[in-house]
Amino acid sequence: MPSLKTDYVVRRIQKTGGSTLIVSLPKEWTERMKLRKFDEIIIVPTSDGVLHIIPKAGAGENNSSYTLVVRENEKAENILRDYIAAYLVGYTTIRIKFREEQSGLSHSIRQLIRRWLIGVEVVEETRYEMVTQCLPMHTSLPLRKAMERMGSIASSMQREAINALEELDKGMAADIQQRDDEVDRFYHFIVRQLNLAVSNPVILNSLGLQNKQDCLGYMLVTKSVERAADHASSIAGITTLLPNQRNVILSRIAELGYKANSLFNESLDALMKNDKDKAKNVISNTLEETNLINQLYLKVLGKTKSPLIATSYRLILENIRRIAEYSSDISEVVVNLAIEKPTSLTHY
Repeated sequence: MPSLKTDYVVRRIQKTGGSTLIVSLPKEWTERMKLRKFDEIIIVPTSDGVLHIIPKAGAGENNSSYTLVVRENEKAENILRDYIAAYLVGYTTIRIKFREEQSGLSHSIRQLIRRWLIGVEVVEETRYEMVTQCLPMHTSLPLRKAMERMGSIASSMQREAINALEELDKGMAADIQQRDDEVDRFYHFIVRQLNLAVSNPVILNSLGLQNKQDCLGYMLVTKSVERAADHASSIAGITTLLPNQRNVILSRIAELGYKANSLFNESLDALMKNDKDKAKNVISNTLEETNLINQLYLKVLGKTKSPLIATSYRLILENIRRIAEYSSDISEVVVNLAIEKPTSLTHY
């Protein structure tokens, strides 16, 4: 019999009872999985013709653990980067070990984790160690619901950023910048779920995804939404620095900003409804939007006397352009997801 170290093994299908087709499992695999007679397995079929065979005991569970050792004089922000990397990969238990008692650093890390991540609880803490648990939330907060919530926050940030720009409301603009953290929390959460789905067909199925290829599409969408929120925050930040002086160009910029926000909303609606035709319209309308932005960009250069204000307007227009382009990117993913995937060879 071929070893499991090869790419695949071949089995001949047998027929029993007149109509039932059966196939034997490779002995080396059953021994490695510690399967015995009468043990149950889970068979997960996918739309691309693949069958995943998983021992029922422990199916869908993830008890992986990662230990992060804090180096001397390491800053909390750098520790957080390593922690987020372990979180995104899909570890369930993440331990942070300190070489010496550092209560202040421990407190800072705990606050940063709460600020940036969803579903993480500190379950144990001593003078030299913090143990955190990443809760399995793909059932209580489904993928599409999380993406819908993330998109809604990003959209409201864009709309209110343009409103703050139009009204030159510095207070509103400052509030918008603080909401960017909430979008980042959803971004990290969704990326974690997608990473887990790639390696676990049970989670893939529970997220409502057809195959692993869809994970890549949703990953691209999630990143586009996160970046669109960043651009809304950037518009708000520039608005806080503008002089309290309205003009025709500022009104025109706001008009294009609302249009970009509309394209963003339409792209998300196309995603949620799997509407390929609507997605194509967004792509076409984005080209028109970018042409209008280019025209206004040249007008800003010619009619704005203050170099500082002209630079600010150009930066705002660039942020609006990027929001429109991310809307087009999301729509392209919608079109790609709508195409039926080729059938793969069935494997175990």
